[in-house]
Amino acid sequence: MLEIDQLKKTRLIDIRANHTDPAVATKVVNAVADAFALWNLEVKTKTNTIAGTYLQKRIAELERIVGQKQLELDFLNKLIEIGSKELEFDFKKNFSPKLSNGTGSANDPTDTG
Repeated sequence: MLEIDQLKKTRLIDIRANHTDPAVATKVVNAVADAFALWNLEVKTKTNTIAGTYLQKRIAELERIVGQKQLELDFLNKLIEIGSKELEFDFKKNFSPKLSNGTGSANDPTDTG
């Protein structure tokens, strides 16, 4: 007779085998334990593969977004450069934008109140 129980709130199993020959019971228990360990490893590997694939796609998406934002910044900097030359006005020196503090709201470095 073979009994297998999962220990509560764990990933462990309790395997018990009864046989007239103790060596056979031991082999059965060890074979079940090996099969469970292999199955568990396969599940972990599959989960890690799925997670890795998702993360690779997400990284590629974020790299694309960052690249697009960099192009926009380069374009705006070129416009400022051209505008500064045409108007003989240094926008970068005379214009202080509110800086982001990384929380979604902006901080004005000149605001003291």
